[in-house]
Amino acid sequence: MGFLQRGDNMERVVRIEINAKWDEEAKVWVASSDDIIGLATEADTIEELEAILAQVIPDLIEANGIKGVLQPRQNHLPELPFFLNTSKEMRLCG
Repeated sequence: MGFLQRGDNMERVVRIEINAKWDEEAKVWVASSDDIIGLATEADTIEELEAILAQVIPDLIEANGIKGVLQPRQNHLPELPFFLNTSKEMRLCG
């Protein structure tokens, strides 16, 4: 399980884990995370989901007031790895 540590001077990104599940009914990948408050998005493919996540994660980190991740003068994220865990139920017909 990952988390973002909050603190006045010692905030560091430890690990961000994102869970993506295939929604068979809607035919989309749905992503959420316990590590980033407010993260809930979907996409038709994993590749599209990855692109969306790369855009929304920095915005959500800033919106959540996580300090020490955004570089103050440049106002952008340094390299920030995240782990995308996927699951999709499949059935064999025989």
